[in-house]
Amino acid sequence: MNRFTRTITIGAVVGLAGVGLFGVAPAMAGSNATATTLSMSPTTVRAGEPTVLTINGLTTGSFEFTGCEGSFFNGLETYDYYIGETLAAGPTPTPPNLTANDLVGGYEIWSGVQCGADNTRPVGTADMTTGDITITPQLQVESVTANVGTQLVGASGYTEKSATGSTPFEWTLGGAFAVLPAASCGLAAGSVDAGALPAGVTLDETTSAANTAPVFTLSGTPAVGTEGDYKVCINLHDGYSDSALAWLTVSVLAPQPAAVPALANTGANDAAVPATVGGSLLALALGSLLVVRRQRRRVNA
Repeated sequence: MNRFTRTITIGAVVGLAGVGLFGVAPAMAGSNATATTLSMSPTTVRAGEPTVLTINGLTTGSFEFTGCEGSFFNGLETYDYYIGETLAAGPTPTPPNLTANDLVGGYEIWSGVQCGADNTRPVGTADMTTGDITITPQLQVESVTANVGTQLVGASGYTEKSATGSTPFEWTLGGAFAVLPAASCGLAAGSVDAGALPAGVTLDETTSAANTAPVFTLSGTPAVGTEGDYKVCINLHDGYSDSALAWLTVSVLAPQPAAVPALANTGANDAAVPATVGGSLLALALGSLLVVRRQRRRVNA
């Protein structure tokens, strides 16, 4: 896929004019049946993975509608008027979710109705709706657990690809991770020192080699007093400035207890130990008895 095609694909989900339901461009429908109902499943899906669009109760075929189409996700609404648009039932790709939080929303259609002034919501209830769907973030970073005073070793896992292999990134020029302010990722939902890594811990922000995806690596040693859960805003970008956000959770635990040194092996077998201990006690008792006897002899003398 060339750069121009990728830019249009990614840009389509942020409200470019002339883009219909799930990025399907308007087209004259010919003799297609008129769409009257819409639904989609599953209602929760990873960004880039397909959902199934059901039209008029069918999961195959092309259908026509004329009217105002609206999309609404996380409070952002867009409305466009189409004449004779074709909608295809069946597997439909979801938009990439490049934010750190779920996208929640859906699509509505007002048949035969113009959009409001300046492409705003029409008056009245929509004739068709997909219902609410949840699109989880494209970038997912594995949580990290560390102990105070123990050095972090090795890379952590992450994925920017959906189950179908869809990804918004191209690593021709390499890429890198970065820590951003918490505001870049949205609300942190109550965490310790949100937006910053624990003191003593850093993220490797080195740009990877050409044609190589970056490695997510935390290093360092959590400092004393940093116990708690940290929710950190992470950015991943390629050499073409395509980027995605994700929340990283770092849990810092109390220091690991010091190892207890093993007792030295004296060479005596286990069976001999009780006898050795008993012999010591007997010797101590006999010694005390001799002292008493000596004291008595001195008194008698």
